[in-house]
Amino acid sequence: MPAITNNARLRTKTGCISCRQRKKKCDEVRPRCGGCRHVLIKCVWPSSQHLLEDGRRRTRSIRSSRSESKTSTSNEDRSSSPSPTIATGGPTKPHGIVGNNQLSNCIVDLWSNHAVVSFHGNGDDDLFRYYVKHFLPCLIHEHSHPRFHNGAYWINLALGNIPVMEAALACAATSISYMVSSDRRTVMRMRQRALTHQTAAIRSIRGCIELGSVNGTEDWLLGAVILLTILANRDLSCPTWSRGTHIRAIMQLLKCRQATRMTEAECDPEALHVIFERKCYESLLYHGTIMMTYDPDFDVLVSSEAWQMIDEYFQFSLLPSDENWESWPVLGVPYKLFRLIVIISNLARRRRPLGEEDLAIAAFAITELHQWVNFLASNASSPGRLYILAAKVLLEDVLSQQPEGISLKDSAQADINRFVNEITAVAVTPLFSKYNLWPLSIIQHIATDVGAKRIIKDRIAETLRVIDGCGVMEVSQERLDRFVGMPGLQ
Repeated sequence: MPAITNNARLRTKTGCISCRQRKKKCDEVRPRCGGCRHVLIKCVWPSSQHLLEDGRRRTRSIRSSRSESKTSTSNEDRSSSPSPTIATGGPTKPHGIVGNNQLSNCIVDLWSNHAVVSFHGNGDDDLFRYYVKHFLPCLIHEHSHPRFHNGAYWINLALGNIPVMEAALACAATSISYMVSSDRRTVMRMRQRALTHQTAAIRSIRGCIELGSVNGTEDWLLGAVILLTILANRDLSCPTWSRGTHIRAIMQLLKCRQATRMTEAECDPEALHVIFERKCYESLLYHGTIMMTYDPDFDVLVSSEAWQMIDEYFQFSLLPSDENWESWPVLGVPYKLFRLIVIISNLARRRRPLGEEDLAIAAFAITELHQWVNFLASNASSPGRLYILAAKVLLEDVLSQQPEGISLKDSAQADINRFVNEITAVAVTPLFSKYNLWPLSIIQHIATDVGAKRIIKDRIAETLRVIDGCGVMEVSQERLDRFVGMPGLQ
C-alpha cells in the first residue's frame, strides 16, 4: 500500500489514498470510490497507521477506533442526524436466521460482524439495527454462496449516502409495522415513520437529479431505487403503477451502467461492487416477475431490448452463471430457468387462442422444461423443483385452452397434485420463504380442487408471516389477496 508523504496536500480528510495522491475529491464510497472507478485505477484506503501519520485524526475510544467510521458522503450534511458508525465486535447471533448446517452458521457469522455503535440518539438507531440484523439478511437466498451474504457493501452505502439510508429506514419501519406483536399505536407510528423516510429518500434523489450531480451509474442510486422497490412491494397502500415505475427506473439505471462497465481484466470478480451489481440484476428479474402477476399492463420484461441487455450481462458476468444453485443469491434458481419462467408468464398474459408465433414459443418452452425436469431428476434436493412444477402447470394450463389442447388438463391436474404433496413437506423458514411465493401463487390461481387451494393459501399466509425474518408478521386479507388474486394472469 503506498505511503502518504508528510508534505502531501490532502483534499479530503476521509477519502481514499488514490484520490488524495491525485488531489481529487473522493466520494468515499467503499470499497471502490466513484473517482477510481471512473478512471479505472485501484482504490486504496488508508489503514489506521496512515490515519495516524495523516495527523488529521486522533485516536478516539477503543470502541470507535475498531469501526470503519464514515461521515456523510452526500453533497449536503444531515445536521440533525449524523451518520452512524459500524463496528466489528464480538459475534451476536441475529434473530430470525434459521439453519443448522455449516453454511447457515457461516451466514450468521458474516452478519454478526456488523453492529451499530452509535446513531447519536436521534431515534433511528433501532430501525437501522433492525435493517442490518433482520431485513438485509432475508433478501438473500439461504443456500447461495457465502460471498453473497456479506452485507458490508449495502451497509456502507446506507452510512455514506442519505437517500440509501432513508430508504433503508423506510423498509425497516414498514416491516416492523406488520409484526403481530406491535400494538396499534406502534403500527401507526412505524407506518408514519416509513412514509417520512420514503418521502425523504425520493426527495433527496430528485434533488441530486435536478442538480445534475448524478449520471445514472452510481451504486448508491441503484441501491436506493431497489430498496424503494422492495418497500413498494411490501406497502399495501402503494399503487401498482408506482411499483412498476420503480422497476422501470432499475432498468434504466442498469442500462446506464452497462455503457460504462469495465472489462473482466480490469475487475476482481470477488469485489464487493461486482457482487452488488449481480444482486441488482437478479432483483430486477425477481421483482419484475412478481409485477407481471400484479399488473397485466406491466411490460418491462417484454421488450427484446431489455432481454438483450440482461442476457449480455449474465453471458459475460464475472461471477458464476451456471446451473449451480448457490450462484443465485436473489433468484434462488439459475438465470436460464428464471428466463424460461418469464417466457411462460408472458404467454399466460396473452389473449387466447395463441397465434402461430406464440405456439412456437410454447413448443420451445416445453422442450426446455423437459430438460430441466431431467436435470432435477438427479438433483432431488434442488430448490428449483417448485418453480419448475409451477411453470409446467402454468404452460399446460395455457395450452389446454387451445382448441386441440383439452387433453392437457389431466396432465396439469396431476402436476398440481404432485406440487401440493411436495409443498406440504417443505419447511417455511424466514430466509427462503419469499422465493416460493411465485410458484405458490401460480398453483393457487390454477387449481380447481377446494382442498388443494386451501392448502396452498395456508402456505402463502404462512410464508408472508415470516417474510422479513423478524418473527410472526400480520397477514391481512388484503395482503393475502395480492398473491392469491393474480390479476396479471387473468
